[in-house]
Amino acid sequence: MSTQSVLFQSISSNNPAKFYVLSASAHQNYPNTLFIKAQANQLNLGSHSTSNQRIIYQYIHENGIQSCQLAMGATIMQEGSVWNSVPPHTHTRRPEIYFYFDIPSKQRVFHFLGLP
Repeated sequence: MSTQSVLFQSISSNNPAKFYVLSASAHQNYPNTLFIKAQANQLNLGSHSTSNQRIIYQYIHENGIQSCQLAMGATIMQEGSVWNSVPPHTHTRRPEIYFYFDIPSKQRVFHFLGLP
């Protein structure tokens, strides 16, 4: 909220930085924040027996980057695990948005949300 401009630069043009930018409307002002992976809260969750062993890196949450609208993290699936919602859960307070990286070209991801 209230941000007029943001500038992104790489230290080296031979090895350009990669940025992931996420934004939402806001009703409260919090400072713009650069947060790197080493600062993220790391959660080791799931199990091999339910095929959902994963590491979650929390970035936008109550003890990280402050936001009145968003929660954001990165989920890294461990070898032999697949994306699933075990245990089943809902997100009633904030939106949930997915962005997938490095998906093989012959694979697809579908999300079915809402009432049946």
